[in-house]
Amino acid sequence: MRIKTSLSLLRSSTSNNVLWAILGNLGRVVSQGAYFIILAKTLGVEQFGVFSSAFALVNVASPFSMFGSGNLLVMNVARDRDSFDRFFGNCIIFLTISGFILLAALLVLAGFILPSTPVLIVLFLGMGELVFYRLVDIAAQAFQAFENMKLAANTYLLASFFRLALSIAFVFIPVHNAVAWSFIYLISNISVGVFALLYLTKLAGLPKFDKSLITYTFKNGWAYSLGISATSIYSDVDKIYLSRFDSLAVTGYYNAAYRIILLLITPLQALVYALNTRMFQSGQNGVSGLIPLLRRILYIILIYSLVSFLLLLLFRPLIPKILGAGFSSSSVVVVTMFMIVPLASINYVIGDVLMGAGYQKARSVIQIIVAIFASIFGFFVIQKYSWQGGIMTSVCSQSVLLLSLVIILIHFVLKEKNAL
Repeated sequence: MRIKTSLSLLRSSTSNNVLWAILGNLGRVVSQGAYFIILAKTLGVEQFGVFSSAFALVNVASPFSMFGSGNLLVMNVARDRDSFDRFFGNCIIFLTISGFILLAALLVLAGFILPSTPVLIVLFLGMGELVFYRLVDIAAQAFQAFENMKLAANTYLLASFFRLALSIAFVFIPVHNAVAWSFIYLISNISVGVFALLYLTKLAGLPKFDKSLITYTFKNGWAYSLGISATSIYSDVDKIYLSRFDSLAVTGYYNAAYRIILLLITPLQALVYALNTRMFQSGQNGVSGLIPLLRRILYIILIYSLVSFLLLLLFRPLIPKILGAGFSSSSVVVVTMFMIVPLASINYVIGDVLMGAGYQKARSVIQIIVAIFASIFGFFVIQKYSWQGGIMTSVCSQSVLLLSLVIILIHFVLKEKNAL
């Protein structure tokens, strides 16, 4: 099988994987940071708010467009490389079916959730995120499954830099609004998605469609989809509520601050992402064997968070100068919401440790409960406290999640010890 002579031979060591993940995500941070600055300055605070709130809504639905088939590909191929072509085909099946069904449902729901947002924005972002960008995910997850983080990182880098290039071109067109940018965003995702699929096919060969995997995915993939979607809910529900209960200007500068927080979290996610395949392999014997790795990553998160907070305090006066006067309040908001950086990062690594040990369903149940909590809690506090309520929603949700994950992690460790 061609996959053995193309991807398997390119397998990297763990240290090289971590290095490539960090370098790749550093490149993504730079490109996404530049893209964010250009987009915010070009759209202005209100149109940036319109785009960001619609993107948050689409982001909640996007995990269901593949129903966890990509995560199942990584887990199964990491353990049995000969199964790649079947799980590759399984990803294509679920993307084709569920992606367009979700798009239709999202267009209907958007009229109720974001009634003031033009439907074209949801249509363009929905097609771009629910269908075409998922092709990028499939390619990157395939490379990740074969422990080739260089190709995985470069896949996402290509998408980021191409989007950056189009955002620069956007500056020079006469129409600067959220609808126009959403259309260009769709063009960007179509281009990189199709390229990623063709490149993966060139290296790995054509996918094989195995009907038996459909039942397997419905049985096991829901945990990944619900878990990731729940993450999107408690991460983005504050932006959706804020766009309903407050002005577009407030929504815009709040979203800008949150984008900065995401940029700070990205390097830590890269580190964990690079170790996912090893977690699946080591986790076959239970979660206890992953505790030393978890401990080392937690030290890194704490040190990184302290350093990044000090740098944020130093450079925050530059935010309105870089983004524009309309985003002056972002410099206050971003410091206030900084606790999201260590909380979300710790939750991410503990959750992935549970996933690697085969406890994804337990993780997903906790995430769903937290998503429900965030939806209810945020509905009331954001109406009353505006962006401060949004931060309260995010920080409280991440704190509840952290406490729950620690409890369930300790439970499984003790359960495994008692079984010996």
